[in-house]
Amino acid sequence: MRIERRRRARENAALSPPKRRRTIVDRDVTILIKTLERPKCLKGLIRSIRKYYPFVKIIVGDDSKNPKKLKMSNVEHVIFPYDIGHAEGRNRLLELVKTKYFLNLDDDWLFTQYTKLEVLHFLLEKMPDVDIVGGDFFPIPNMVHRSIYYGVMDFTDGVLTFEHGERDCGEVNGVKYHHHDIIPSFFMARTGSIRDVMWDGEIKTGG
Repeated sequence: MRIERRRRARENAALSPPKRRRTIVDRDVTILIKTLERPKCLKGLIRSIRKYYPFVKIIVGDDSKNPKKLKMSNVEHVIFPYDIGHAEGRNRLLELVKTKYFLNLDDDWLFTQYTKLEVLHFLLEKMPDVDIVGGDFFPIPNMVHRSIYYGVMDFTDGVLTFEHGERDCGEVNGVKYHHHDIIPSFFMARTGSIRDVMWDGEIKTGG
């Protein structure tokens, strides 16, 4: 009987996730999620975050018509007026941040074993003249190619143009990066710097 119990204990220990300690990401970063009418996506995202970052602070801004209050540890669920838009929602979320950096997410992202917020944090720490560091992502099947989310802009003779690609690239202590003007909505940024400019709350997408 004792041998059987020990065997089961070893099997359970092997299946259990390793105990995680609080990291510099937990100390310095707040995750912001703006959501609208996608509760299943939102819960899936939060579960994926907690799998790899169990202690990081999460603040959800929800402008759904009839939102259901989330009851999750270390998740602040803030209810906004209906459909205030991404820009205004992010502005309101940013006002609640108390950490030096924040991570911006849409509600349909998912973290995987390849999600390394430490890399984004590292680049912001090592490059004080940079305010935003964007992450890369893996598109799901039948999704538009991820390259359309990265690009450079040029404003000449009153005309603003956009092109896919990068301005240049570099490396910091073995970590490679590319310089873009446009990146996906998965990025880490300096809280104070973005508060100085904010988003234009009058601009909305999708109606």
